[in-house]
Amino acid sequence: MSLVHHIIPKQQPDLNQLNQRVLAIDGAKYENRGEGTFYYWIDGKSARGMDITMHEESIEIRNTVLSNHSDYQLTNNVVEELLAQTQGVLLNEDREEVEKQPLLDDQDITVKTLADCEMIQILSQQHEDIAILGPKRKVHFGKRTHKMFKSFKGETLKEKMFALMLKVNYKIPNYAYGQVMQAEDQTGEKKIFQVLTNETNCIVDKYDYILLYTGTENPIMITNQLLNTMLPLNWELVDEFTLVAPVTSREEWNKLLRKAKPYNLL
Repeated sequence: MSLVHHIIPKQQPDLNQLNQRVLAIDGAKYENRGEGTFYYWIDGKSARGMDITMHEESIEIRNTVLSNHSDYQLTNNVVEELLAQTQGVLLNEDREEVEKQPLLDDQDITVKTLADCEMIQILSQQHEDIAILGPKRKVHFGKRTHKMFKSFKGETLKEKMFALMLKVNYKIPNYAYGQVMQAEDQTGEKKIFQVLTNETNCIVDKYDYILLYTGTENPIMITNQLLNTMLPLNWELVDEFTLVAPVTSREEWNKLLRKAKPYNLL
């Protein structure tokens, strides 16, 4: 599902120079993720970004599933700079030399992006949650999004799916995720919980359980799936599980608690 290339360098690259060249691209950003890995993306435009990892004898260039046109164009720029710096040889996943420049032309990008979107659409009919990590947030695909996109094919499907990727990452309020904690459930198994109160705006992500604050020592514990069937009027479910949850009225919050109480898992 990933597209991986390697550069076998004849001389070591200047990563500071590479990063400065990337930052010269409008909207481009990078992050040093440690252990020789650098992550690059175009803010506001990248669906996935791309990364490179420095190995002892090679440089790995990786694009992941649902990379979009901006991601692949960025990859072309990074590869071009690295080849110029290292005078290296570019290899594909089969360890065959690649001489074509740019690495990915418009036809290559079109074929790859269409195939990715069609694959995710098929898989989302079969799986509850396909989580795709973007530059800012995870985007969740599942049976709900499958229904959203089922009438679209080809370029239209791609346009709609990437629009959702960009919306979740860049076009919803930049609320925090609130309190997230790890604890043991009733069986003693460690689970991840997100605590929701009606005191702060937040983004709800997919966790094992959601804890709704009741004003007492006894919260109401439910699943994301159940929560998504009883949302306050001013909350928005953006994809399969990403939920924009601003502070709501006391009436709406109490209504949510009343609906959730019969399903309390505590």
